Amino acid sequence: MNTSTKINLSKASKILKALSHPMRIKIVETIGDKGKMCVTEIYKTLNLEQSTASHHLGILKNGGILNSTRKGKQIYYSLNGSNFQELLQCIGKCSCI
Repeated sequence: MNTSTKINLSKASKILKALSHPMRIKIVETIGDKGKMCVTEIYKTLNLEQSTASHHLGILKNGGILNSTRKGKQIYYSLNGSNFQELLQCIGKCSCI
């Protein structure tokens, strides 16, 4: 296995680990549908505690799935690329087996 394959496997592992919780998948789906959302919108939309939403958002950001931008006091999250919704669709198809 060459070095670039190892790096890709490591990145894939990090992404899958970040998506390994049903609520994080729901967060990714919700942000993907809206384009970008602030923490307040996310926790109110998904009926979560603010601290729980922030915890999951941090994991998704560290996993390379989300980008964040600050505007004043608000932090807005968006998907880091468009492939994550396709990935979720693939995972959904596999889980129906």
